[in-house]
Amino acid sequence: MGTEAESVRRYFEARVDRFGEPYRHIGSGGGTEFVELPHPEDYVPVPGPVLEACGFYYINVLGRDNGGVYVFQADADGTPTFGVLATSDGSDAYLEVYGAGGELFGAAVLDRLAMTAEWSDAAEAVRRRAGIDGF
Repeated sequence: MGTEAESVRRYFEARVDRFGEPYRHIGSGGGTEFVELPHPEDYVPVPGPVLEACGFYYINVLGRDNGGVYVFQADADGTPTFGVLATSDGSDAYLEVYGAGGELFGAAVLDRLAMTAEWSDAAEAVRRRAGIDGF
């Protein structure tokens, strides 16, 4: 794993407490809550792997009423990223973080109570750990 991926992972690990209900937000300081929508001129194309991850969690989490799914952008200490966060009805959440070109920086199982992140280099490993039948 390169230093850029390590830096991105550290950025999100430091924010595990911000993925809990009802104040889901990313970024330094207060950050932006996920419910705030950007203006149309702020939209950017989303890489295919991000859309694929969103679709997977949408069908297997949101579609089954087992939690929520959020897609977001974040500047992780100078690295532009896209994230897909799937929350559960419990303390676990599942995070996939991609670069602007769609490269996977890592996927993690988050424990929002213990405020920990267990990272994997493969999104499929996290999706299996999520215990979701659709994979």
